[in-house]
Amino acid sequence: MKKKLYILIGLFVFFQFSFSTRCVLLRYYDSKGGKVTYDSAEISGAEAESFEVLDAHFARDANHVYYKGKKVLGVDSLTFVPVKTEEYNGYCNFSGERVGNLKLRIIKEFKDKNGTYKLEDIQTKKLKLEK
Repeated sequence: MKKKLYILIGLFVFFQFSFSTRCVLLRYYDSKGGKVTYDSAEISGAEAESFEVLDAHFARDANHVYYKGKKVLGVDSLTFVPVKTEEYNGYCNFSGERVGNLKLRIIKEFKDKNGTYKLEDIQTKKLKLEK
């Protein structure tokens, strides 16, 4: 019985890992009617007229840089430039089913007038996101 349970757990882990390496979930920015959203949630204070999507997670307007819909504090939007990017092929819907073959660009390193940063700086909270 234990052996079957370990096999089931192993299969679950295997399929979860293979899903995460083959698919990119499609969450996106949108600008309609003067409002900007990320993953259907409105971004407070975003300026729709100057809003520009930079990759699957980053965007900017005249005043701020956004990561997954949240303002990145201390990064200048006017001088923000991607330095290193990676491309992923394909995306999945929220149930994990592969639904297309779209090239998605992910910014891994960027700079502005204040310095050069890596995506990990956001993930490790060296760069703060507005709450």
